[in-house]
Amino acid sequence: MNDVSKNPASEEAAPSPVEKLARLKTIVTHIADQWGTVLHRQTYFHAMTRSTELADALQSTYAAHVHNTVTDTFVIDLIREIGALVLDRDSKSASVAVAVRGLRDPLVLDELRKDYRIVLPSRWLSGRVPAEVRREFDDANNERQIIENLAEFDQRLADVTKIPDSILDTDIGDLLRIARNKSVAHYDVVRDGADWRMWHIEGTGLTYGKLDEYVDACTSAVDGLLRLVKRTAHDFEGTRQVAQDYANDYVGALVIGLQRKKELREARLASADHGMTQHTKRTGR
Repeated sequence: MNDVSKNPASEEAAPSPVEKLARLKTIVTHIADQWGTVLHRQTYFHAMTRSTELADALQSTYAAHVHNTVTDTFVIDLIREIGALVLDRDSKSASVAVAVRGLRDPLVLDELRKDYRIVLPSRWLSGRVPAEVRREFDDANNERQIIENLAEFDQRLADVTKIPDSILDTDIGDLLRIARNKSVAHYDVVRDGADWRMWHIEGTGLTYGKLDEYVDACTSAVDGLLRLVKRTAHDFEGTRQVAQDYANDYVGALVIGLQRKKELREARLASADHGMTQHTKRTGR
């Protein structure tokens, strides 16, 4: 009897290419599902910060403090989500960076390429066509579809291989990674001469415009991954339009509510002034 203890972890077999591809598909599906939420929050932020009507309605109100906190939260949330869904390089993460790394495995690509060799069977409306003719047509049609599918695979893979240069290994990507790590995931304390201070994002050069451009580039990258790995697409522009409709409704209701509150306050002040005037006329004081 062998008394040597065995470590289960050491005996765990490395995942096969089929298993790696299944995991990759799960990652890409998750990213695509969550990216719609990112676009919703970006759209809400735009609606709440670009409406001149809302800005006017918020003038000289305590509600403006809440509004500023909410919009700041949207920015922090965007940075956090971009960090988690796009930039996180931890092998256990479901991120664009991890998905792109997975697609560098030639065995995984071989398995994925097999998906593109699957074609839909032809449907014959007439049963009068001889079986031999149908078989010859189906063989030729399948061969043509496979050639087209593999050409599509090569083009989509070429697009995805550009993701590191377009979003992962860029200056803005580095800024967002730093911002996420130092002020969102946790709070960094850094040297300030001989003293210490909290790290602030303001000095990095990160702007709302750059953040918007990066979200657009990430949207294209997520769409490219979804098309390559899952052979499907998501209507991200439609998602943005739905979010815009929601935001317009919210901002419109907020403006109406704030304006009505101002009208009521002004009416109360006018009534109080009128009462004071009448009192002065009666008493002479």
